[in-house]
Amino acid sequence: AARNVWAAYNAGRDVVWRHWMRLTFAASTDTAVVARSLEVVADSLATWIDETLRQLAEHLEREREELTRATHAQRFETVTLVLEGAPIEAARASERLGYRVEGRQLGAVLWADPAAPDRAALSRAAEELRRRTGAREILTVSASSFSLWVWLGGFGELGDLTEPLLDAPDIRCSIGAPGHDVDGFRRSHDEAVEAQRLMMRSAVGRVATFAEVALVALAARDEQAAREFIA
Repeated sequence: AARNVWAAYNAGRDVVWRHWMRLTFAASTDTAVVARSLEVVADSLATWIDETLRQLAEHLEREREELTRATHAQRFETVTLVLEGAPIEAARASERLGYRVEGRQLGAVLWADPAAPDRAALSRAAEELRRRTGAREILTVSASSFSLWVWLGGFGELGDLTEPLLDAPDIRCSIGAPGHDVDGFRRSHDEAVEAQRLMMRSAVGRVATFAEVALVALAARDEQAAREFIA
């Protein structure tokens, strides 16, 4: 799109330039006058195009940021409704999220150093996690300036997910157990968040699944939770 805009403006510049040359040569035969006239117009055209394209790029960037914020706000609102058990239909939630909340679900949390958040690294980590699981769908929601909530859907058999993230080695990751449909969407996320809490209390471990820390998590909760785990 940017190349097309640049080409269009330069096509217009060429038309103006040819027209101005004809007028200049028709108005004077003095080579010094002609040279100065062409020099002034060339500088003027270049300055006008550069400044116009700069302002256009800034305008498009502002609109893109506003659209991104609106999209994120809608995703975050919908995800919150689903996680809180609000009466929202799965089809409606899927439509608003652009992600199917039916079928197999895997929740994860990715986070960076709060003192030096790296959004690009978080995005790379999410994509690497998608590749590892072979998921056909991925949903990401910014939970904070340094963390990302991730859901993966349409995956097959899962292998070992605890290997460090090669594309983003400084990013830490907690992963819930696979689940199904809206309940699985909610539970897998809750487990990933619980695992994240435990990992943040310790400096060790870059990637962990809830299964690895389940007993520790239960020890920090109540007897009823332990009974449910055993059952």
